[in-house]
Amino acid sequence: MRSLKTGAKIGIYLTVGIGIIIIIVLLNMSTVKIKPGYAGVIYDMSGGIESKTLSQGWHFISPTKKVTSYPISTETIFLSKNSKEGITADESFDINTKSGKSVNVDVSYSYRMDVTKLPDIFTKFRGQNATIIEDNFIRRSLKSNINNVSSLYEAMEVYGSARAELKGKTFEAFSKDMAQSGIIIESFDFLAIRPDNSSMKAIQDKVDAEQKLQQAKIDQQKATVEAQTAKITAQGQADSKLISAEGEAKANTALLQNMTPQLIEYKKLEVAGKQADAQAKWPVSTFVNGGTTPFLNIPAGK
Repeated sequence: MRSLKTGAKIGIYLTVGIGIIIIIVLLNMSTVKIKPGYAGVIYDMSGGIESKTLSQGWHFISPTKKVTSYPISTETIFLSKNSKEGITADESFDINTKSGKSVNVDVSYSYRMDVTKLPDIFTKFRGQNATIIEDNFIRRSLKSNINNVSSLYEAMEVYGSARAELKGKTFEAFSKDMAQSGIIIESFDFLAIRPDNSSMKAIQDKVDAEQKLQQAKIDQQKATVEAQTAKITAQGQADSKLISAEGEAKANTALLQNMTPQLIEYKKLEVAGKQADAQAKWPVSTFVNGGTTPFLNIPAGK
């Protein structure tokens, strides 16, 4: 009797335990967590895709329904030669140019999925998750659009003068292409552009030549300024001398005009006085020493 009671209890415990396990499994199958920045598309095995999507947070759904999450906030992707966000593989890639030379590039872009078109995205990509869509469809479209644009430019233009234009045209084409699938491209940029060695040498030679030309222009401008400065200085000196000469000429003219017999006599006496003073200070004697040639005896100054 006791063994029967014991067996009954064990059966009850097993039933309860199995029931709890079933409940836990059902709860687990019916509970879905949508991460922040994501929305969930519901696929009902019996009714197909539901038009209503799930917002972020925990949700209880029927075990017969499957939920796939898609990003509706900004997702930024780096395709670079260097490691980014834990990715150590080289994800840079080559693009074509007009002359056929390839150029290696690093790029980044940001995207999100239009929440109103998530059911269509789910249908188009057959329920694939966002990672698979991004790794395949979005990247393939990006590379295709870049090549369509870059093939219109030479390698030197891609690296230099046409870089901004290439970026703008690629962003425009890429955005338009993705919009058809309900994917919104928010930004695109070239992180690095690496031409091949021969193109890089040609670019460097051009840069060096432009720098030399610029320096020559600077030197020419400097020489022009110096020449103009010298001309202005010389002109100033000439003008100064002319003014001085004109002033002296005017003074002499005025003096001649005012010259009187009395003034003339005064000037003669003034000159004679200066000569007498000089003779007194420096007496000079003339003598003949054994010949007929006179010599001047000039004493030392007093």
